[in-house]
Amino acid sequence: MQGTQGYDPNIKDYKLSSIANKSFSGYQILAYYYVSWAIAIPEMLSQLQLPFDKEYKLASTMYNTK
Repeated sequence: MQGTQGYDPNIKDYKLSSIANKSFSGYQILAYYYVSWAIAIPEMLSQLQLPFDKEYKLASTMYNTK
């Protein structure tokens, strides 16, 4: 149910039941969301309309070189 009303990037105290004792900013939640879609269903990624394409590609390149 969390997220059905969207995430506000300016809020800094979101909690996820699957990750105990940690708070997330709206930007962090959106980044997790983006990456999970990029891994699971990359052909649908553009439908998220999130501006993380360049950052994800850079991070993927950095991760794959290690």
